[in-house]
Amino acid sequence: MFDLRGSAKIGISLIYYVVREIGGLALRLLGRQPRGRLTILYYHEVTAGCRSNFARQMEALRRNAVVVPASHRGPLPSAKNRKCVAITFDDAFRSVAENALPELGKHSFHATIFVPVGWLGQTPGWTMETVGTGSVDVPELSEVVMTAEQLSGLSRSLVSLGSHTLSHPCLPELEPERAREELERSRALLAEMTGRDVLELAFPYGAHNETTVAMCRAALY
Repeated sequence: MFDLRGSAKIGISLIYYVVREIGGLALRLLGRQPRGRLTILYYHEVTAGCRSNFARQMEALRRNAVVVPASHRGPLPSAKNRKCVAITFDDAFRSVAENALPELGKHSFHATIFVPVGWLGQTPGWTMETVGTGSVDVPELSEVVMTAEQLSGLSRSLVSLGSHTLSHPCLPELEPERAREELERSRALLAEMTGRDVLELAFPYGAHNETTVAMCRAALY
């Protein structure tokens, strides 16, 4: 069946890419360098069956990109004809530790994993919307969230941890008090159990508004 929504997203992405490249070319012709941009890649699970594809993607990044932490601030590294990229994973699934991190380690690539703190060691019970199919239950993915021990054992030099809230809700749909608890408590618990600073957050479903952004700032993300 033809996926109109998916095709529209691809079309919009292509238009954005073409316009951006034309703009960069125009600036270079005028003797000016285009402003540096950071592309953030985000994954969820990386199953054993997908590991070889993921490895090929990482090899492509090694050849064509400069990988920086998602927490990078300030000027981006300058490398001729190479994009700056950050690698992130939502949901902290075990398959990321088993299949993705070993491939990242081959290239010393840094990654940030966003953790739904209330689901540690469990098969998640939240729902996700899949383009063209409506809502499906994540347990169908046969994934399990890492435990506190597994998270604490990840390489500190190559892996940063961020919050993905407590229960993976759609934050703008919550009452303010509940939303604040999801943001503040998840950060505090993750920092306490891992002994790491937790400064980043990924919004579940990407859903946010001005209020939730202000709450994040107040929670010191």
